[in-house]
Amino acid sequence: MPVDRTQEAGEPSGAVPAELRELAMHGIGLAAAAGGVAHQVRNPLNAIVLQLALLADKIAGSAEVAGACAPHLAKLREQVARVDEVVRRIVDAADPAPGTGVEAARLLEAATALFAHEARSRHLALVVDAAAPGLRVRGPPARVERLWVGLLWRAVEAAGEAGGLRLAAERHGAEVGLAIEHRRPPRPGVLPWIASAAADGAGALGGRLEESEGGGTARTVLWLPVEAR
Repeated sequence: MPVDRTQEAGEPSGAVPAELRELAMHGIGLAAAAGGVAHQVRNPLNAIVLQLALLADKIAGSAEVAGACAPHLAKLREQVARVDEVVRRIVDAADPAPGTGVEAARLLEAATALFAHEARSRHLALVVDAAAPGLRVRGPPARVERLWVGLLWRAVEAAGEAGGLRLAAERHGAEVGLAIEHRRPPRPGVLPWIASAAADGAGALGGRLEESEGGGTARTVLWLPVEAR
């Protein structure tokens, strides 16, 4: 969603533009509503699973019918499971569980669930590397996810059409880096306030934001403390 970042008339220097305040309110409202919508979707999904099980029982008496219907039932179960997984990820992103840390793999999964469709619509290649098992970021899950999702949104906007993004989680010493790599230099000056807010937020959590360019690529890495288990 492009945002006009010019300062509005009458606003003091350094003030957050009215459009960004409205955007923040809109985002808060959507996040609150997303959990409710996801739960409403899950209820009929559960009903579909039950009806599929009942249907399978009813046709089990005829080997011929059961054999003919088996691949179709399997496909339906596969698609229901796929939708249920997307719903779960949206619920997790909209209403993270309380705690002192979050799995890096979950953050990468959230990126796929929330931005895969937007990436496809822009012909933007989105590659997500698997995170090391058990790798966790220390910090309030809701705050960590806000920083990560904000940086992802900025990256998608800056990538432009037919670009490419690679996402990964990497550990160096006592830090976990949530990395966003552009396959080609991103458009400059896109949503600079997100980088500023992410840097401040990372600092408050004992981390930092690192951005670099070179060799035809650009990297943004959100470094946060690793959570020891």
